Amino acid sequence: MADIAIKVRQAGFSYSSNAPVFMDISCDIRFGEVFSILGPNGQGKTSFMKTLMKLLALSHGTIEHNEVIGFVPQSFSPAFSYSVFDIVLMGRAMHLSNLQSPSRRDREMAWAALSALELNNLADREFNSLSGGQKQLVLISRAIAMECRVLLLDEPTSALDLGNQQRVLRLMHELAIHKNIAVVFSTHQPTHALAIADQAMLMSPASATVVGPTEQVLTSQRLSLAYDTALKVTKIAHQGQEYNIVIALSTQAHQQQYRNSANAASS
Repeated sequence: MADIAIKVRQAGFSYSSNAPVFMDISCDIRFGEVFSILGPNGQGKTSFMKTLMKLLALSHGTIEHNEVIGFVPQSFSPAFSYSVFDIVLMGRAMHLSNLQSPSRRDREMAWAALSALELNNLADREFNSLSGGQKQLVLISRAIAMECRVLLLDEPTSALDLGNQQRVLRLMHELAIHKNIAVVFSTHQPTHALAIADQAMLMSPASATVVGPTEQVLTSQRLSLAYDTALKVTKIAHQGQEYNIVIALSTQAHQQQYRNSANAASS
């Protein structure tokens, strides 16, 4: 079994005297694995990630780790006009002492991180001139340049088109497998978690938070209760491989009702 990167025990968090944002979460986040966090808006996904980074203090419980954590936020807008390459090179700052300039190796690591996501052609572009999806890819490259052993990504595919979503999912999986990094990402796409995550955490308003092997946690019943809509986890086969996907049944039903109504109106 892989070594533990972050140990979480009975963790809970609340703002001031308000109701808990989350409570009684226990899990082990391991090197070489992908850990996904899912749940409706307002259930504490981002707050939980901030407690992992020790940016927020737990109300109770413990989080134990000794790792420098790389973090990819949903959005980032620097105050000054930095180039894409400079943004990625900033990921090397943790390896430099005060007033030390980036070395040749630091610059090579930044180029390698850009190459990992095929962003070399954007290196001289001003970061703030990029689209939201391009910015997200650059921030992931910056995190790769850090050479951290724990990588947290807050909804990393939310601003990306379908092709870039798949590219980022493959990259996260490869970082875990080939670099022995503990990768943690939050998402609103259960299919993404089912595709690459070894473990999943489902934060639900309908029940206590559940953590465990992804296919055991992300069942049709649990997802439907969490998101208050009819969802079905099913398998499809393609070129000899099986894939788990999630279908919104209520959406399908509404589409059929609309078609039936339209056909009745035209007859």
